[in-house]
Amino acid sequence: MEGERFFESPRGTPHDNQFLARLTHDLRLLSVKEFARLAFRADSGPLICQFLPNRLHCDSTAKDPAQDVSVDVPMDRSYALLWPLSAFSLASLTRNAPAEIGKPIPIQVVQLQQLNNELPVLSIRCDGLIRYLGLSKPAITIAGKGWYPKVYEITASPVHKLTLWVSPEGLLLAAEKPSLPSGRMELVRFTKFANF
Repeated sequence: MEGERFFESPRGTPHDNQFLARLTHDLRLLSVKEFARLAFRADSGPLICQFLPNRLHCDSTAKDPAQDVSVDVPMDRSYALLWPLSAFSLASLTRNAPAEIGKPIPIQVVQLQQLNNELPVLSIRCDGLIRYLGLSKPAITIAGKGWYPKVYEITASPVHKLTLWVSPEGLLLAAEKPSLPSGRMELVRFTKFANF
């Protein structure tokens, strides 16, 4: 899937990055490539992350090997990566949640932080839980369409508590941190070219 994301970071500083996400037929994330650079490595990009069964591997693809930044994080359960393209990763994580309402299962969440020239990327892995909360009632309107999504809750550092609304097909419609008034990510535009 090809896309483009628009965001401000910090607030008032607009960014526009293209990305390419490889998904399975049931929308599980295999890899993502973002056409951007690391903050502390001018010779980097595109940034690539592979979501392997037992590890997360990310690389800055620098032309100069001395400037390359590579991150390998071993994983021992279902996991998600928190970064600007985490919508795909979070939706994939819900695939492993039990269908029983309220029953938690262990997960892992990885956050990549860009720190400085000496340590351009720091990976932080945290344990947490995901639980299925049931179907949303009533329907919610997102991207101009009414949905009856499945609702999930993730509790893990650094997100503390995160609520996810996911379409029956596995598309993340919205994610919200109840503790933050502006802590909501929502699908803005959706075009369906074929049944999935």
